[in-house]
Amino acid sequence: MILRLHGKRLTGLTRVELRRLLCRLPATFVGVDLYFRIRFLRDLEESGDCVFEVTPGTWRPPEVIRFSSATGEYGCFSNFARHRIVIDGQTWKSSEHYFQAQKLEDPKDREVIRAAKTSMRAATMGRDRSRKLRSDWESVKVSVMREAVAAKFRQHPHLAAELVATGGAELVAHTAKDAFWGDGGDGSGQNVLGRLLMDLRAELAEEKDRRGDD
Repeated sequence: MILRLHGKRLTGLTRVELRRLLCRLPATFVGVDLYFRIRFLRDLEESGDCVFEVTPGTWRPPEVIRFSSATGEYGCFSNFARHRIVIDGQTWKSSEHYFQAQKLEDPKDREVIRAAKTSMRAATMGRDRSRKLRSDWESVKVSVMREAVAAKFRQHPHLAAELVATGGAELVAHTAKDAFWGDGGDGSGQNVLGRLLMDLRAELAEEKDRRGDD
């Protein structure tokens, strides 16, 4: 099969960058670089097209996928990745913005976090205990995270495709700084974020099967 990409200069892209680009293609090609071997044929200078040959391969997702940095491989699984979400009519720059804002009791404080320029800034502000934490936070935080994660992947189909393409791999939020949402750095943590992602992956895969998508 020959795959032609229009208007893209792909020379020098890493495998990760290529995977991210291909996951933005129509459903027919989603995950193609995960399950197929891709050989770059030529870059047509005049038209700007790139042509690839796609043939069956043997690569499969690893049994365990650890993610941490939003800029690393599988970085889209991080809450710090800049993918806008809309919840209850409000737009948030990232799922981290939304999650951190929901910690706080005062709507004005929530709005300040919503306006934060970066996900890291939103996280820092949300952890600042000079702002009053809502009294029920411990009982609702997992539900809030589930809502934020679902919004991100359901509102960005290419992210949903990348999540489903991990198959049955265990997803691990790898960080020594968090033993609740992450693995604690040594595997002793609860990895709640990773488990929420795996739950969502199962839902998305089931929905895909019901639709009969390729």
